[in-house]
Amino acid sequence: VKGNGLALQYADDSLKEDREIVLAAVRKNGLALQYIHNSLVYDREIILEAIKQNYQAIKFVNSMMTAYDKEINFIYENGAILNQIYKRPEYILDLGTEFFQYKEFVKVMVETAKNSLINNVERIDSIDDDYVDAVKSMLELIYSKIKNEMQKAKKSELIKSIKDFDGELNF
Repeated sequence: VKGNGLALQYADDSLKEDREIVLAAVRKNGLALQYIHNSLVYDREIILEAIKQNYQAIKFVNSMMTAYDKEINFIYENGAILNQIYKRPEYILDLGTEFFQYKEFVKVMVETAKNSLINNVERIDSIDDDYVDAVKSMLELIYSKIKNEMQKAKKSELIKSIKDFDGELNF
């Protein structure tokens, strides 16, 4: 399983319910999420690790988990956004503040962008300095965008809390 996460498919049920083995499997290949034991389908860490490794693992998240966890539900509902980021990592630059309100979604976006870039670089025979500079510039822009949007999201959340507090006073 450490070498190939999808080997979990052929493992004994006792291994499929071993949390550490399952974590190792989904960290190697997020799609191994489809083979985990029912006792682990609500394990938040396993789900998030699987999605970070491969955003397409979202299709194997139990629908009850999306109802239970608003962050995982947000990731689930925005799977198409992750698909766009995988195709074009710079797509992150076009997203509004609402996509930066959940730290786990931001982590999944970053991992998806990184995986995309790594896959693209591995397919290129020769890389010139211009390409390296372009990728570095894009990464800097993405980092700046994420930092700024997360600050905006925190600010919006604080303003909402202040407004809600006003209603609590019953003047």
